[in-house]
Amino acid sequence: MLGEKRETPVERAERLKKEEAIAERTRAKREAFDRRLKTAVDALLKTTDGQTLFIHLYHLCGFSQGEIPLDSFKRVEEGTLLYNATRRAIYVKLRGLATRELLLPVEMEAEKLAQSETEAPHKVKTEGGNQNG
Repeated sequence: MLGEKRETPVERAERLKKEEAIAERTRAKREAFDRRLKTAVDALLKTTDGQTLFIHLYHLCGFSQGEIPLDSFKRVEEGTLLYNATRRAIYVKLRGLATRELLLPVEMEAEKLAQSETEAPHKVKTEGGNQNG
């Protein structure tokens, strides 16, 4: 454009070198933070409280839910589908930070809890006050 100063090849090379150095520092900081985060997640999973937290997050984020939400006309409920996918993505991100050997037993316990909740008989009060299962 008019009045605009063009960058010389030397200036361009210097600018690119500075940008590359900044990007490398940023990448190094991000990698260091990721390593600290992985260490923290593993330390958490080694504790009973941390395992309890992960089991809660497993259910809260709907990680084991595989159903596609349908409305009464059997159409996909797109808003609910997006909401569930976003919730699930949070757990997937946390899951990716954990060592598999520490996470697997926790997720197996979470699945056992989920199955026991769905298989438990529902007690219904009858008129006589008796319960059936």
